[in-house]
Amino acid sequence: MDQKLISKLTKMKDAVDKAETAKSRAEGALNAIMQDIKKTYGIKSLDDLSALIDEKEEELAGLEAKFEKEIQKTESAYPWDTISLQR
Repeated sequence: MDQKLISKLTKMKDAVDKAETAKSRAEGALNAIMQDIKKTYGIKSLDDLSALIDEKEEELAGLEAKFEKEIQKTESAYPWDTISLQR
């Protein structure tokens, strides 16, 4: 076989081996993350995780709206432009 071809095939095999190693590491990391999520939140699938995220985002939006409402209520209750701070 031509030495140039052998060299090219060897490099390609090395690239494939590295990609397989990276894939295995990524799968291991994903499995570890999923185990942590399962243990912490009782979630067994990515669909369940997605639903939990949606739920938490809605909860956060509600809290943000409540916070904004309370700020507006506080701002309107006091004459902020006439208050002077004493030193």
